[in-house]
Amino acid sequence: MFRSSREGPTEEKAGGRTSIWLGTALVAAVGLLLGPLALASSAATRPHATTPVQGSYVSVIPARIAGTVSTSVPIAAAATVNVQVTGTTLPVPAGASAAVVNVTAVNPTANGFLTVFTEGLATTPLVSSLNFTIGMNVANLVTVPLSATGGISIFNSAGTTGVDVDVEGYYTSTPSTDGSGLYNSISPVRALGTLAVGTAIAGGTSVPVTVAGIAGVPANATAVVVNVTAGHSTLPSFLTVYPAGAASVPTASTLNFGAQVKNAAIANRATVTVGNAGQIEVFNHTGTVNVDVDVDGYYSGAGGVGSYFVPLTTPIRVTDTRTGVNGTRSRRPPRRASTSPPPLAGSPRLPVPWWPTSRSFRATQWLSSPSTLGRPPRRFLSPLTSTGPPPSCRQRQRWGRELHDRGHGRHRQRGGLQRTQERCDD
Repeated sequence: MFRSSREGPTEEKAGGRTSIWLGTALVAAVGLLLGPLALASSAATRPHATTPVQGSYVSVIPARIAGTVSTSVPIAAAATVNVQVTGTTLPVPAGASAAVVNVTAVNPTANGFLTVFTEGLATTPLVSSLNFTIGMNVANLVTVPLSATGGISIFNSAGTTGVDVDVEGYYTSTPSTDGSGLYNSISPVRALGTLAVGTAIAGGTSVPVTVAGIAGVPANATAVVVNVTAGHSTLPSFLTVYPAGAASVPTASTLNFGAQVKNAAIANRATVTVGNAGQIEVFNHTGTVNVDVDVDGYYSGAGGVGSYFVPLTTPIRVTDTRTGVNGTRSRRPPRRASTSPPPLAGSPRLPVPWWPTSRSFRATQWLSSPSTLGRPPRRFLSPLTSTGPPPSCRQRQRWGRELHDRGHGRHRQRGGLQRTQERCDD
């Protein structure tokens, strides 16, 4: 349920900012995972702890608590709405310290971001929970401390966007007494799909994925933390990941995506209850999509060990490489000597690497090779990844002049070629 609205802060990422640096990183802390041995020493040093005790995780079948299957609740620009998470008709009980929710931005009218935080804070935290671009549905998993009344707030930075909120679980306000609900991380392991392609899932179909027994995940694990990737989709759709054995596919979404070009992919994290036979299910709504599922960790069952969770009242931005907060401000990488790439076996095409420009970055890969090695290619597709060192500044100047001399004059908009008047220091 949504309630009220108020203004909030702005952030440089929303609308208007055109330059994106390679390697820009934003990291926000919303809570701490503390192992059993750290309990006594950490009690006096927990920053902004919502409660004086650690919490255990309780997984639930995904359920939509804001928005419906066909209608999302719109949030205006610079507005904040409140969402009630706990209640007798909701899967999260009163007294929970934090909730794990999947937040989806639906049909945004501008580029922007959402900030999800505890209801009742005096000011909106200067962090982002979900970034979106105009017209694209996108989701992200967020762990949010709850207010005393069990509410959270969602701030929208720009434009108008619909929002769906699906709850996947919650943290208790007191530790469990039987050792359940404690987090254990593992080295990520793929449970579904291959490294190159993934597993194709047709529309309206669920695929079971066995997670118990993988990389030490015990048979009595209550939930697993997974990274779900969708690629090569033929239609705009969404995935729902839920416990095996559920009576029906839950009214919730885990990962939203549009029709994708070759090699395009999108991923999101999910915390999923382990169901019958130690399995989870992955449901695809429509079209065909290739899916990978990687297991990153699990929550213990009775008699288990692991880490408790301590929520922070206020999310904190701990790293921002654009401004050098707790990190090095991102700049253009140093130039490397250019080398001619080798031809692909059995093909006349040549891979030419991407490189960042001084003003903006765009990943580019050439599709048609030039007749002479080292001359500018004719067509390319962006964005795609590629390999190899970047060409030198002198090489970029030469390519740009040749394109301009042929009368094209379009290389400045093609995303990848530097301006011909670039000053070279190499």
